[in-house]
Amino acid sequence: MILLVGLSPTVEPARRRAWAVVGYLTAVIFTTLLTTAALRGSIPPFFVQGAGPTTLRQGVLGTADVLFIFSFLIFIGMHFRTKEVFLYWYALALALTSVSLTAFFIQSSVGSPVGWVGRFSQYLAGAYLLVSLVAARRVAHERKTSLDNVLTFSLNSAEGEFAPVAAGSPNAIERPDKDLAHIYLEESADAFYVKDIQGRYLLFNSEAARITGKQPEEVIGKDDYFLFPADEARTVMAGDRKVMDGGHVITYEEVVQTVAGTTTYLSTKGPLFDDYGKVSGLFGIARDITEAKRAEEQLAAQAARLKVLAEASKALDGADRDHEVVLELVVRLVSEALGDVCRIRTLSEDGNRLDLAALHSPDPGLTEIVRAVESPSLDLATDLGPAPQVIRSGEPRFVPVITQDANRVSPTPAFVPFLERFPPHSFIMVPLRAQDRLIGVLSLTRYQRSAPSFTEDDLILAQELADRAAMAIANARLLAQVQQELVERELAEAEIRRLNADLEERGRRRTAQLEAANQELEAFSYSVSHDLRAPLRYISGFSQILAEHLGEAADEKTGHCIETITRSVREMGVLIDDLLQFSRVGRAEMHLGRVDMVALVHEVVDSMAGQESGHRVEVRVGALPPAVGDAALLRQVWTNLLGNAFKYTRPRDHAVVEVGARPAEGETVYFVRDNGVGFDMEYADKLFGVFERLHGSDEFEGTGIGLANVKRIVTRHGGRCSAEAKVNEGATFFFTMPEGSVGL
Repeated sequence: MILLVGLSPTVEPARRRAWAVVGYLTAVIFTTLLTTAALRGSIPPFFVQGAGPTTLRQGVLGTADVLFIFSFLIFIGMHFRTKEVFLYWYALALALTSVSLTAFFIQSSVGSPVGWVGRFSQYLAGAYLLVSLVAARRVAHERKTSLDNVLTFSLNSAEGEFAPVAAGSPNAIERPDKDLAHIYLEESADAFYVKDIQGRYLLFNSEAARITGKQPEEVIGKDDYFLFPADEARTVMAGDRKVMDGGHVITYEEVVQTVAGTTTYLSTKGPLFDDYGKVSGLFGIARDITEAKRAEEQLAAQAARLKVLAEASKALDGADRDHEVVLELVVRLVSEALGDVCRIRTLSEDGNRLDLAALHSPDPGLTEIVRAVESPSLDLATDLGPAPQVIRSGEPRFVPVITQDANRVSPTPAFVPFLERFPPHSFIMVPLRAQDRLIGVLSLTRYQRSAPSFTEDDLILAQELADRAAMAIANARLLAQVQQELVERELAEAEIRRLNADLEERGRRRTAQLEAANQELEAFSYSVSHDLRAPLRYISGFSQILAEHLGEAADEKTGHCIETITRSVREMGVLIDDLLQFSRVGRAEMHLGRVDMVALVHEVVDSMAGQESGHRVEVRVGALPPAVGDAALLRQVWTNLLGNAFKYTRPRDHAVVEVGARPAEGETVYFVRDNGVGFDMEYADKLFGVFERLHGSDEFEGTGIGLANVKRIVTRHGGRCSAEAKVNEGATFFFTMPEGSVGL
């Protein structure tokens, strides 16, 4: 009855195991005493009849023997589970007792040899029982607890399915079904499990089941050989043993092959202790950090990429702007950041070739070998290699793993021996683009088989480095171009200075020549003014004397000749005056100022009105903007133009002269229009020349100097002259004056 109560699962674990111990010990002791008494004749005769066995005696011996065998199996199993020495000695005592009962059961008579074996086994069992009690006492002494606690703990640990530690202790773990702890463990996103000291699972939550693909009911009571392959199971269990032997909680990352694939976990394992400080099991928590780990790796890769880009940008910004130096720096930076061999090919100026501009490898020997076999120039029209393809498409080329078949295909025959010696296994080529214009390609080749292949992240980094490199190369080229332009500009400026000096020298010589010419012109003018006028005065005087001497005696022919001589002398005098005036206009110093053109025109018209006796002219003066110029010279312009208009309208009964102006781009156009005799436009280009006349002197007086004076004055003011006319319909003369001040 005691044994049944002790084994009942409804009793609390501590009491249940205590009752079990009491029940087993009571049964064993009672059976031993009863058997001993029966063998010695100390019990009633119905147990022993004479020297042979009775039915009752044999039944008692057989029952006791079976009970002891069963007890031996239980306690020897406890020993193997808990490794407690006293349980080993106690199990041996039970085994020897079973041997003695078996001997008594089969002996033919009292005192037979088999009976003596039974008695010897019985005495030895008692000795082993005493050793077991001494060992248990020693354990209790070492653990500083009572013998009862030692026995109770051993039974708790041996039972092992759901209770790896002593009941009632802070570390005790019961199998919850409905409580909050059970709900938490089942709903937790972390895998949680508990193992006993032999490595068998006592607790296995739903997340652990999801990871392994096993149901908790399948796993409970099994060890890691049920979940993992043998090698992996041995590794896991060895790690668990280290945790339990070390007595410390550890946290580490581990990569596990699960039903979902390769998964990274952050695992925490620690030993479970009983009330006496002895390791009784193991707990484990595993959190899936695959995504977090991937994000962490991505962030680390991004940080490393940004660091490389920052260092590259800093190095390129601080680099010498020499084009070749920048190219060498770029290939070195990219090669050291990504490895192994980095090449840069740039487009030729005509865009038909890709020329090798720079090459670098962390291994100087490999650099020289590649340089020796690398083609210095690739023809874009005929070459079918990857570099021309990237230039034509503008897209990068990425080969993570180069197969052996691909290695045998080479557009350059010189590369074949090199590829056989250094077979590449990963390749990246990206375009060099600056300001949306392709300037070349950057390629990376990895020859080290031990090194990992290039990745998509490497491709992104290579393109970003190439973009920065392209900008640096473009800037270096631009700087070289600017420097060349500066040199050319300095040379041009030096040439301009030389030409200016030469021009100034020519100007000084020309000025000296002009001054000499002006002096000669002054002398000529003086000669004309004095030397030519003296003969004219003689001719005029003698003609007058001759006319007076002849008086009434002069015939008609003689009078006509004298009149012709007198008129020619006058015309010659006017011509001399006009020539002198024309000469002075070109040499006279200009005094610029604001000129009221309306007032100036009215003054000229008023001065001419008295000279045209008998010839009425209607003068219409429109709005005339003021001009900047020399007032005296501009008066001469208006005088000549209005004088011509008055002269050539004499044949008209109603003569009309119109004066006006209109604005033009950057200048003002002034005009004088008349309704006189006009002229043929075929000869308009001769109007403003010296001595050029379109009408005979017998029709209209004049010397052909007036319009030449107009052109010279207007030209000195920065303007132009022109004319329009029709025969017998009038003429219009134009001249322009620039807006603003004109310094001449």
